[in-house]
Amino acid sequence: MSKDDNTLIKHEVSTIISIGGVTLSTFGNTLLAGWFLGKSALTVMGLLSSFTFAYAMFGSWINIGAATRASVALGKENRREAGKYETTALILSIVLSVGFSIILGLNLKLLTHIWKMEGQMYAMSMAYGSVMLLGGIFTTLVYFSFNFLRIKGKIKTATLTFGLMGVLDIILVFAFLKLGMGIIGVAWGSTISVIVANAMGIFVLITNKQAFNLTSVSFKEFIKLAGGSLYVGASPGINNLSKVLRTLWLNDIVLKFYGADGVSVLTIGNSIINFASAMVTGFGMSLYPIVAQAYGKKDIKGQMRLINESVRHGTITLLATASIIIIGALQISRSFGLKDPQLVGDAVIMVRLVAISLLPATIVNIFIYFYMAIGETVLSVSYTVLHTFVLIACFTSLCIRVFHGTYYAVAFTLVELTDFLIIWIVSRVRRKRNPKLITMMLIRNDD
Repeated sequence: MSKDDNTLIKHEVSTIISIGGVTLSTFGNTLLAGWFLGKSALTVMGLLSSFTFAYAMFGSWINIGAATRASVALGKENRREAGKYETTALILSIVLSVGFSIILGLNLKLLTHIWKMEGQMYAMSMAYGSVMLLGGIFTTLVYFSFNFLRIKGKIKTATLTFGLMGVLDIILVFAFLKLGMGIIGVAWGSTISVIVANAMGIFVLITNKQAFNLTSVSFKEFIKLAGGSLYVGASPGINNLSKVLRTLWLNDIVLKFYGADGVSVLTIGNSIINFASAMVTGFGMSLYPIVAQAYGKKDIKGQMRLINESVRHGTITLLATASIIIIGALQISRSFGLKDPQLVGDAVIMVRLVAISLLPATIVNIFIYFYMAIGETVLSVSYTVLHTFVLIACFTSLCIRVFHGTYYAVAFTLVELTDFLIIWIVSRVRRKRNPKLITMMLIRNDD
């Protein structure tokens, strides 16, 4: 096993556990809310989840882009430039997340009226949403801590910090719900845990002097570095923006066809997707900083070996995960507190169809992050938008009219297979036009 392969495995384990801590929070919160508060809480959390994705969008767009640029700089032994990207990422994360919270806070009532929430659901939405505005800022900062801890070699710290965050979240939410705090207890449990994780992560980043440090930047440098970071990080950023749009779209169309009960079932499906995203996106996220350094060194064989290993690891892991979810679909569905046999049956179908889509989604994400690392930003962004929003809107709109009940969720798998087919076709066309591009990964060989 090569040094790069060993590094990839370490990054994969770290990334999956760390993202797993975040997704465990979301999954556990939804599960506990269903147990204690019923399907109304599931509906409210499902509708407001689009804004959680917005904070994740800021975090991933800024920090994955800046971390990628910093990784390339490290590959060229330019530590000062890497430190400037770290500073830029921190400032931009704070400014954008705080600004978004202010805007959202001023319009929260309007949004609840648009969704026609009244009575108990209106009260739950306002309570949950008001605390979410604070927690969202720290959700954005999670991406700063996590990405820069990894490229500074603090993989174990990232794993421990954000893995424990999920555990702390579940403990606090459970305790607050037992104390009778209701849905605001769910919001506060999540917010406190993400604040603690950020405090630990940022403390390590600031005190670590071995790799590179926060480096002061002029306003002119900040604008240039911010632009470069946002350009490179466009794929993961737009991925989360598309998730915002996808969530709004799915909630709207399912609410139209199947009402609030349909949204409750969809929320369970989304919870499975979010929980599995630690693996679905984790393999791609693990790949990009190592590939970026190999790209900076023009190591063609290293790039090819890394993506092949990533695909192999992802395939084995997701086949096992999907199998477990399919077998345990009934128990998983009941664990969300649903009592109506019809709703439980619908949830079982939803969970199984979501599970089938996880493997192709993982492969697509690996290619998206690989293209991002080697500078194919347009392709990376295009495939992201296609599988996260455009194709899901098209296939869901079609399937919800063609298939009976929850079987419309077959759209999730059709989306990933179609996106992969598009990736393959485009790579064939690009290689015919430019013989220096090799394999489906479009690695440039100038020899």
